[in-house]
This record gives sequence, C-alpha cells and structure tokens, in this order.
Amino acid sequence: MDKKKEYEEEISDILRKVMETSYQRKRNSEKIISLLKTIRQEGEPEELSESLINEYAELKRRVLNNLGIQEKD
Repeated sequence: MDKKKEYEEEISDILRKVMETSYQRKRNSEKIISLLKTIRQEGEPEELSESLINEYAELKRRVLNNLGIQEKD
C-alpha cells in the first residue's frame, strides 16, 4: 500500500512540473506575440527602442531555457 502511495505522489509531482512548464510556455508565447505586434507597429528596425530589444532577448532566453536549451554566447 505504501508503494502505491509513493507512486501516486511521484506521478503527481511529475504532472505538476509538466503543468507548470506548460503554463510558463503559454505565458512566454503570449508575451512573444505581444512583443512582435509591438515591434511591427514600431516600423523600421532603427526606430526600435532598446527596451523592446532587451525584452525580446530576455523572452528568447526564457523560452530556450523552458525548452531545456542553453543559449550559446
């Protein structure tokens, strides 16, 4: 009986982590979509603000991190 409880807890932990990762990916996707819309509205690349570029770089880093990919410098 204890073994069954351990397995249930382990499965529950794994599912929780999967759901957290899925939720984080969804949030990142929504932020990227919003950011891309903002970039398109800005016009020419030289008109883009530094903060938008920094935000994009941060979102890219987080998405790659969520996917388990380490970005190379």
